[in-house]
Amino acid sequence: MCSSVRLDEKEEYTEISWGGKERLRIKKTSLEELVVRKANNGERFQPLGMSRGTKKVSDLFTDLKIESFIRRELPVVSYHDEIVAIPGIEVSEKFRLP
Repeated sequence: MCSSVRLDEKEEYTEISWGGKERLRIKKTSLEELVVRKANNGERFQPLGMSRGTKKVSDLFTDLKIESFIRRELPVVSYHDEIVAIPGIEVSEKFRLP
């Protein structure tokens, strides 16, 4: 799913991208704490470009007209139970590249 990961020993952050706008940055020391899992019912996150508030993952899928049989299979990447990204779909504003 991940199309590129840029690791630079001199940099404090690692860049992860799935193509297009789906790019994020995370501290290298935090990489081992990333978890790939299914979204929980009612789970919320802050999509890229949303400056305030959060959105339910299910509402994002509805807005994007993603079929329910696909939704059940889409993974989320989380860090300490907070959604970092939905690969190929969206990245959290909190983890965006500057």
